[in-house]
Amino acid sequence: MWLIIAWICIAELTDILILHKLTYSSDLVEGIIDTVVLCLFLSPAYFIFYKPLKIHWQREIKAQQEIRQLNHKLLLASEDERHKLAMELHDHFGQMITKLQCKAESIQRQMAEQDVDDKSCLSLMESISQLGHDIRKFTSDLRPDMLDDLGLVETLKWYIDDLAKQLPSLQIEYKSVGIKQRLPADIEIALYRVCQEALNNIIKHAKAKLVNVTLAYCHPLVILTIRDNGEGLPDPRKSEVENKSEGFGLLGMRERLAAVGGTLELSSTPGEKTSVRALIPVRGEAESAWL
Repeated sequence: MWLIIAWICIAELTDILILHKLTYSSDLVEGIIDTVVLCLFLSPAYFIFYKPLKIHWQREIKAQQEIRQLNHKLLLASEDERHKLAMELHDHFGQMITKLQCKAESIQRQMAEQDVDDKSCLSLMESISQLGHDIRKFTSDLRPDMLDDLGLVETLKWYIDDLAKQLPSLQIEYKSVGIKQRLPADIEIALYRVCQEALNNIIKHAKAKLVNVTLAYCHPLVILTIRDNGEGLPDPRKSEVENKSEGFGLLGMRERLAAVGGTLELSSTPGEKTSVRALIPVRGEAESAWL
């Protein structure tokens, strides 16, 4: 800083000395001399001060872009692994459960023919049925097939309806506005995971009775908003730091959204409602489909 000030002072003194040596000068001549002296002294300053800073900024921007691209690839790879695991669980264990059900039914028919009343067989069939239900729920949590087949709008509707059945004390209202086309797959996955995590956080911590979920397209943004009337966050910054140790907390939401060029907005007051907004721009060919 002091070096820059000294450099400017030297330039000013040089300008004054040149003008002092002139026997005649006009405003035009003084202006030309000022310009020449300023250019002569500023050109080294460009190479000494500004250019290294510019190179440093460019490297920082490039590094951030590379980190985002790598994070995006890692998230896509993670979702791909989730999808494969869900398919394997569904195919392998689904067949095993079907076989168990058939054998249990066969045993039950044989016992009925022999007039043997054994409640253990009925209990076994109920356990097999519950196991099948648990595996279907687990595979849906890993990666719902509806997301690939029907898109985000219908998948969120199904997920919220299923959640409302499990939690009758929690009223969840969902609506979609302006969503007429399928979104890019990576954006749909990011928004689905954000909604999933936000609702899980509300169930675990907010003690809310009402949740509003809105998915809307407002050119050029797709906006997912989750509001609840719970207790709010006592300290959003503290909550984010605490969630670093979790697999997918507030920090995970931001990382997912940043990977697709989006941002997360969090609004919360202690003892009052909390609002989470995910905003993702739709660009390129995906954007033209909406216009």
